[in-house]
Amino acid sequence: MARVLIIEDEAITAQAIAEELQKHNHEIVGIAATGADALHSARINEPDVALVDIVLKGRRDGVLVAEQLREEFDLAILFLTSATDNAVVSRAITVAPEGYLVKPVRPADVHIAIRTALAQHRSRSSVTQRRVTQIPLPPSRGLSPHQIATVRQFVDRNFNRDIKVSTLAELCELSDSHFAAQFKRSTDCTPAQFIAQQRIEEAKRLLMTTDWSTAEIARSIGFDRPSYFSTVFKRFTGLTPTEYRRR
Repeated sequence: MARVLIIEDEAITAQAIAEELQKHNHEIVGIAATGADALHSARINEPDVALVDIVLKGRRDGVLVAEQLREEFDLAILFLTSATDNAVVSRAITVAPEGYLVKPVRPADVHIAIRTALAQHRSRSSVTQRRVTQIPLPPSRGLSPHQIATVRQFVDRNFNRDIKVSTLAELCELSDSHFAAQFKRSTDCTPAQFIAQQRIEEAKRLLMTTDWSTAEIARSIGFDRPSYFSTVFKRFTGLTPTEYRRR
């Protein structure tokens, strides 16, 4: 079963969820009421899944906490919320969570949601690993397998952000120009082309595994305009997002 971190500032709700999950042999590694406590607990206990209430007390709301968890840990994110504000929902989508539970929630439903979130996360991680192994590495030149994996992981966790070559170069401890040249040798594409390819691969996965709208998927992988996303998607696949989903 899973190691679960519950991030919920309503103590009664958090306790009810914890007791229900323990009935199904999940291990509750922490219950946190604030973002700061949640991050501290995650760093110590290394959960498999974080159940995150979007509305939290303190400086960090649940979306920000989830973003920080994504950056630091390989774990599934499951949002727990009663929020219906479009701006909040749009921010939550950019985290690409493995699921949502809408309050008031029955504790018994959480077990199923946890299992589904873990399955989706493992599937995504498996796809990520296959993408890494598919990147060719010419002998005695280019980036090391570790550097490529580092770049791949960073891109996967930051689809929705403006990813700069300088940031990727810093991760590999290289100058911008040297990184770009070595990356091209390793992958036969530029960093910008690689980022676009991975965003489209993630879009394809979301189109086939979720019921998100084209606009929601576009935002989750870093496109401000759905129309531009559709143009790029068709350039890579020969189909519009709608055509790809119907195929």
